[in-house]
Amino acid sequence: MQEKGLSIRYQDLLKVSLPMSLGAFVQFFVVFTDNYFAAQLDGKAMSGVSYIGLAYITLAMITTGIASAIQIIVARRMGEQQWSVIPSVVNNGIFLGLFIAALQFSALYFLGPRFIETFISDSVTKNYMITFSNIRSWGFWIYTPTMLLQAYWTGVAKTRVVFSTMLITSIGNMILAYLLIFGKGPFPALGVSGAAWATLSAEALAFVFLFGYTFLKNPIIVQRLIQPIFSHTRSILQLGVPIVLQLLIALGVWLAFYTMVESRGPESLQSAFIVRNMYMLAWVSVMGFSSAMRTYTSALIAENRYAELKKLFFTIASFNFIGVLLLSHGLWLYPKWISGQFTQDPTTIRYTVDTMLLIVPAMLIYSFTSILLAWVEGSGATVAGFWIEVITSCILS
Repeated sequence: MQEKGLSIRYQDLLKVSLPMSLGAFVQFFVVFTDNYFAAQLDGKAMSGVSYIGLAYITLAMITTGIASAIQIIVARRMGEQQWSVIPSVVNNGIFLGLFIAALQFSALYFLGPRFIETFISDSVTKNYMITFSNIRSWGFWIYTPTMLLQAYWTGVAKTRVVFSTMLITSIGNMILAYLLIFGKGPFPALGVSGAAWATLSAEALAFVFLFGYTFLKNPIIVQRLIQPIFSHTRSILQLGVPIVLQLLIALGVWLAFYTMVESRGPESLQSAFIVRNMYMLAWVSVMGFSSAMRTYTSALIAENRYAELKKLFFTIASFNFIGVLLLSHGLWLYPKWISGQFTQDPTTIRYTVDTMLLIVPAMLIYSFTSILLAWVEGSGATVAGFWIEVITSCILS
């Protein structure tokens, strides 16, 4: 950081935002890879993998909320020049995260199959879901500490390592999924369970890289893990819990929606998940620019540079709009071709194309509202962000 404070020049904003967006694209690619390869087995396999993937991401929002709180606190302490406090904040977050990982694992591994048995009607799709969830649930023990270390690097506005971590996950998942799902080379054909093992293994490789990088670049972060610190728990939860609830509501609505769609037949469910894969492209841009908005808002407030916040918003919102527009162009230019990569069923393709054309305007509106919400959260008003999400979800319901 420069002596005059955090720079908000275009190039500096992009240096923080683009690695996060690229990292989000990598996460999208991981989900896309699992769904695409599963679709080559059959449509119900793709639906099963996609449904559990959404359930996993929904539970992972607990981690995302806590990580966002740590990012905000770290950025604020950086703006205040209180560098010595940052390692203890990260330490506290990681030990809090281990407790959260235990809850997430228990929910998906033990309660998930009971939920599936109760609410999913198709027996083949049901079996795919249970098979995938029994393996995928172990990922929380890796995903949670990885996200919290990434929150530290994002909070100090050094996001290249976050992109590198996600790139390892993406490439590793793509290669392992191809080998394990279809049984290439010396590997057995594991089908849906192969997709789960591939993602789990790729996440483990990425965590080892991120942990090693953190130890080399800032060893005090790792050394502090020898002794648990919980003195920042209250401040982390005060910021994080509203974000957690906000994200759980947002994705919980989607999970409920897909549960209801499943009862309308396999074609409707497959179509809904194909559309969701494409809608995630908007999230790729939003992830990067929202993270930048939270970091810069928190840091500028700490430096008492309130007058620059409006310019910051319009700059980042404009970048995000362009990003979403570029990433979503396929939904209105060639939706039929995209649909055909997942299924050859004409009914599913028709449902998918019609829906894609409808969601493009929503994605463009989301490009602005997501940055507004990140502005609110970056200021520390995460409770307000929670109520915004509640009101929005109620209207959509």
